[in-house]
Amino acid sequence: MMPKVTVIVTSYLEKTKPYLDLCIDSIKNLDYPKDRLEVFIVSPKWYWPRYEGVHTIHPRREAYFNAHALNYGASKADPETQYLLFCNDDVIFTKDSLTGLLVSSQSLGDHGVFMPIGNDQQQRYMWAIPGVNVGPYRLENLGETAHQLKNCASPYNRGLIFCETLCLYAVLVPRPVWDLVGEYDDSRSGQDDVDYTRRVARAGLVNAICMNSLVYHAGGVSADLTLGALNSQERANSLKSYNEKWSNDEVTS
Repeated sequence: MMPKVTVIVTSYLEKTKPYLDLCIDSIKNLDYPKDRLEVFIVSPKWYWPRYEGVHTIHPRREAYFNAHALNYGASKADPETQYLLFCNDDVIFTKDSLTGLLVSSQSLGDHGVFMPIGNDQQQRYMWAIPGVNVGPYRLENLGETAHQLKNCASPYNRGLIFCETLCLYAVLVPRPVWDLVGEYDDSRSGQDDVDYTRRVARAGLVNAICMNSLVYHAGGVSADLTLGALNSQERANSLKSYNEKWSNDEVTS
């Protein structure tokens, strides 16, 4: 039997719902048994995107950051869930992207966290799908790209790129890794993903980008992670807190 996977999509602003529509459509189109897939959208309580077969949930607190939403979604996952797949609302999955992540994770004994390769990284490594632009898109021309992507398989061979830390727009976390490393650090308003992957490395696990799992990340759509945009001082304080926490860390993975 295929493992049970819980997908947790964070979405904060109603104006980004057109991107969320594409994201959820691509999740529903995944080449994966639907009875082994659980999908949550975490949104503010006054924003209630509704999709058939998808659960929309709201953290109890009035104001929250990305880490709060991710942790809340994980807390609602089915107890039988074996993998947590976290993603932003502006991510579009190719049909085999989840399978690619699972194959990569299982090949290393589920010994870390696994991120799909995205369009930003493709510009650094290699071209993806002929005819599909890897640059940034906005909604007026994203629909056709989304249609092409969700119906294609990753063109890459199996392979992994290991990193000390990752800046996450989507990531597969095996349940034992989540239990070992713990939740995202919600004490700051940013850098929660980089902080989390540093903790993964500190635990002796790996952070990997999977070449056999391709997604498109529109980028910047989910940048305002709070119920209002973070001001520059809040961002500066968050970065300072992160740097102070890890200033003496010498871990590599």
